[in-house]
Amino acid sequence: MSKRTKQSSGNPAKVQRDPDVEKLFKTVRSTVELVRDLEGRLTPEQIEWIKGSTVGLMFAYAELTGLPNPIEVIRGDIDMTPEFEEAFTG
Repeated sequence: MSKRTKQSSGNPAKVQRDPDVEKLFKTVRSTVELVRDLEGRLTPEQIEWIKGSTVGLMFAYAELTGLPNPIEVIRGDIDMTPEFEEAFTG
């Protein structure tokens, strides 16, 4: 008799990412939303500090994933591929 092996649950096509990279992605998304929500409630200087921190997290995410960093995106140095958009929209 042949034995069947149990397949793991989940989508087999989905690539497993490093848990720290996943955590960083969620933190970036939450931070961006928080900056938006705090706009007008903090001084402009405090908002700039928070935005700077968010950009720093974005640079770290880009470094770990091989995606373009925020400066490359802003300057338009890269083409917006479907993979790139998917990475930042979940």
